[in-house]
Amino acid sequence: MKYIFDFDLTLLNTDALKERVFSESNTALVGTADFWCHYNAMDFLYDDVLPWLKKTPKKDVHILTAYKPSQGPGAEAFQCGKVESGGFAELVESVTVMDGMKGPCAVVLSKLFPDQEAIVFVDDRLDQCLSVKESLPNAHVCLIVRNGVFPESLPEGISPIKNLADLDGIIKTL
Repeated sequence: MKYIFDFDLTLLNTDALKERVFSESNTALVGTADFWCHYNAMDFLYDDVLPWLKKTPKKDVHILTAYKPSQGPGAEAFQCGKVESGGFAELVESVTVMDGMKGPCAVVLSKLFPDQEAIVFVDDRLDQCLSVKESLPNAHVCLIVRNGVFPESLPEGISPIKNLADLDGIIKTL
């Protein structure tokens, strides 16, 4: 089983990070190269992330995270710095930082996996889940909603989860 995870609001509690930045009046650092000298993404992972990663073989976990070019010329470097801060990237097999929809990039990543390897994709954005489901129809796609409410109805093939324990529950049924 190979896992492809989004980063922000899936593994990283981005809301807690933003709250800390605002409480410390460091908003001028946002989007700058210096930001990750002051903050460490490891300090803002959801509570279930590190235990889950420690029990899952590193070779099976991949991060596929997107930045928005509209956030400025440093957006890609900022996103790369986020995943690199605190050595998080050392806990997973690969990290891909990209822009746009994740489906095509997930296809490229899947070509690195053994044939017939089951693929699980997890993201907090329904549009990204749909992009991956369209590009990799056999992937098990999960919409993670950490602190909110799921949409009233989800398209077929998209499983709702609130945490990584829910993910494990789904995986056991496959």
